[in-house]
Amino acid sequence: NVSNVSDPSQMQGKIITVQNGTTYTDPTQLKANYKYKSEGFSYSLTDVCTGGGYRLELDEVEKDSKGNIVATFMCTNSYVRHLGMFVRYLDANNQPIPTSSIGYDFFNSYPDCFTLGYDSGQYYKCIKAIGPEMVVMGIPVSSTSEDVKVPMPQMASKMQIIADTIGYGGVSDVKSVGVTLTAIFDLTIPAVFLAFGAGSSFAAYSKEEGLEWFLEALEVFFTLISDIVQAITFHDPKAFVELGVSIGYKLLAHKALKFVAALVASIAAAEAEELIPYVGAILNAVGCAAIVSQLAQTSYAIFNSPWNYVKTLAVTHDVTVTINHDPLNPEGFPSVATYFIVTAVCKLLDSNGNVVDSSTPYQIRQPMPSTTTTAPIVVTFENIPYGGSISLAVGFYSDTGWLAGNATLKDGDNTQNSFTMTITQNQVPLTSNTTYSHKEKMSLDASGNHVWLGTKTPPVPTPLGQCGQTPGQLCQIIDITDSNTFASVGYTWQSYSQSAGGQMYYFGNVSSTGTPESSAIVSMPMTTQPRIVYDLLGDSTTQRNFYLDVASGNIIRQIRLSLQGKPSYDAPNSNKAWGKLNFSSDSMLLHPNNSIVSINASLSKIEVLKLPSAPTTDANAPVASVYAGKGIREGLLDGPLCAALTPKGEILILETANNRIQAFDTGGNPVMIFNNKTSYFAPLKYSATQYKYIDMATEYTGYIYLLSYLLVGSNYQFYLDIYTPDGQFLSRTSNFSAAKITVSFWRDVFAANMEVLRLPNGNLPASGIAEPSISRWIPSTP
Repeated sequence: NVSNVSDPSQMQGKIITVQNGTTYTDPTQLKANYKYKSEGFSYSLTDVCTGGGYRLELDEVEKDSKGNIVATFMCTNSYVRHLGMFVRYLDANNQPIPTSSIGYDFFNSYPDCFTLGYDSGQYYKCIKAIGPEMVVMGIPVSSTSEDVKVPMPQMASKMQIIADTIGYGGVSDVKSVGVTLTAIFDLTIPAVFLAFGAGSSFAAYSKEEGLEWFLEALEVFFTLISDIVQAITFHDPKAFVELGVSIGYKLLAHKALKFVAALVASIAAAEAEELIPYVGAILNAVGCAAIVSQLAQTSYAIFNSPWNYVKTLAVTHDVTVTINHDPLNPEGFPSVATYFIVTAVCKLLDSNGNVVDSSTPYQIRQPMPSTTTTAPIVVTFENIPYGGSISLAVGFYSDTGWLAGNATLKDGDNTQNSFTMTITQNQVPLTSNTTYSHKEKMSLDASGNHVWLGTKTPPVPTPLGQCGQTPGQLCQIIDITDSNTFASVGYTWQSYSQSAGGQMYYFGNVSSTGTPESSAIVSMPMTTQPRIVYDLLGDSTTQRNFYLDVASGNIIRQIRLSLQGKPSYDAPNSNKAWGKLNFSSDSMLLHPNNSIVSINASLSKIEVLKLPSAPTTDANAPVASVYAGKGIREGLLDGPLCAALTPKGEILILETANNRIQAFDTGGNPVMIFNNKTSYFAPLKYSATQYKYIDMATEYTGYIYLLSYLLVGSNYQFYLDIYTPDGQFLSRTSNFSAAKITVSFWRDVFAANMEVLRLPNGNLPASGIAEPSISRWIPSTP
């Protein structure tokens, strides 16, 4: 439409072409046949703009039967020149991959793409030749929009599609089919026809042009290209006419070649037409005008085109990594971990599966939640190179950088989109510098469910209970125990019950995982003080977890724990007994030899009950044996406060009157395990006459934990002391406010607090029971 042109006559005889510009890719406009979306991989095509008469569009990305990615491009050539299409593969570090390392079998499996046999050196592979687009004055030329189908080996992370032709600037390092075809068919041969005045036959000759002619004459063309390329220094297309005459004679000397024979025949036909008056002259004139027009078009194309058009297709995919905690720790990921790092390294493989290159590492670092994390952690590496192999590593670290747990995966198949890793957790070493810090405590949400609240501030120290007859009164914490097998913490306490209308006894349980409510229960109210004990690492089917039913006559009854649901227990009226104690219990233990051990403080007695293989009736319950008595010598007790068990089964008893810890076996005999196995006793570093000791617990390898407080004026100062298995003082933690403690297999300390669980609005839960909160304390790391 030239209606708006001031002088339309100026446009007469001109050829106008318009290429629609492209500035970005609209994801919503992507074609439906982009199969990469459902396959889990993606692409990134650089430089989507149209320029220099060239446009490359991505039509399809899919996988072939061998699992290789194949990209189909639409190449559009809008100038009168030929384009040679090449591919170059890049590794994950953007370095070119030698075609020799890819393997020719790979190329040969795509015969439509790699049939030209045009070897361009170490890094390039010829894939296609694209003819000129224009149809000028009735002269037919090759199609200008063609599909280019290019596979990508798994060892490559990117492919570069290079369109090469004669252009401005420095000469390309690609000895291109585009350069040769443009020089011969778009410049030299038209000039030869023009020089011989054979314009009328040029159209017919152009129809016969074929790539098989070109393949036949490769060596001939190579000897002429240097002269032809020099011709582009002339801006006037008429300069090609004189050059074409001299080059034409060189071409005509090769009469055995098909294209030369056709050239001779076309010139002869044109000469014959000149013998026909007027008609031949007109045809020749028209043909020569067409040739001049084509040379002008080609000359314009050369001076407005680069030697190379390089567009990069980066085939990537998202890789999802699912990280599981150590199965030996059902509670979840290391409690001391404050952050984790996941690293991915992509490796490129050659056709024989050998590593030829590796990418720089991809890394994701994320903080850990402030509370216990049990559910798998999922991270996603976005847009990382596709293909080859991938190696993954994850590390969980404390705030000091100590490795708390890790996992690795080597040489995974990087055509997969997801991987799963399971970490191995490391126990925190205990040293003279070890201290404990508060990590989280149990709270209630608005619905009354138990949840962890991350906080470094421990509950306010209140060792003295409230034993009044009003709601919310928490009188005392009796004991606390834990099971690593079932990720459970059990505890007993005395508090006011609104339903019972007075102070009652309970035992309860919560899950020590990230979802404490999943195994939370509160027992029926009891009028006499119970005790509770769990098997730390017990078999999941044996279920050696018990409570002491005092009201029924000190009967031992079973509790059944579950990782997936609420615990159950044999009620006091169940008539299911595992044994019977002679005296009330001030400390109850579960011995590895399948015995219950109990301490009676007032009588300084030790009881040992051998558990039966199955429960009996209350009347037939086996009775515990009794040992020890009051005294200061080995084998006797004075002021026994609490007890704990070593991994080897030694019974440790804290004697406040004798200011020591003494070791016994299940026969009531003293055992030399302290001071390099030369002593029955481990003296307390801090005197029991000055410090009020509250509780004792042992860690799985034998370290001894003592909880105490010191009353300074009206202030209570709490301490957690750690002793070695040999009985030597190791370290002390100040401000460790708690009422009772138990140590997990992973050296976390669970503490029962003199703090009542309340709803966020400050009210008691619907049960009306004043239940104590539970805290998790974690050790410092190197």
